[in-house]
Amino acid sequence: MALAGIGLSCVYAANAGHGAPLVSLLPSSLAHKLHCGSMIHRAVNICGCACLLSSNYLGRKIGGCAQDSDCCEGKKAHKKND
Repeated sequence: MALAGIGLSCVYAANAGHGAPLVSLLPSSLAHKLHCGSMIHRAVNICGCACLLSSNYLGRKIGGCAQDSDCCEGKKAHKKND
């Protein structure tokens, strides 16, 4: 959950406009560097996407399916038919 929050924050900070509510709290020099198309913008955006993808992967790997959910039953039925 924290990894997803970090990812969303990075993507928001890199892509929101200068007048966006949370971006306006950043120092103006940092906000300018994030939005002028520099490598910092790209790095923050890519790191945010990586955090979101990692969060999704870990959530699926750790959480898996609940025993009584349809997704596990679908997997069992699919394996029996193969």
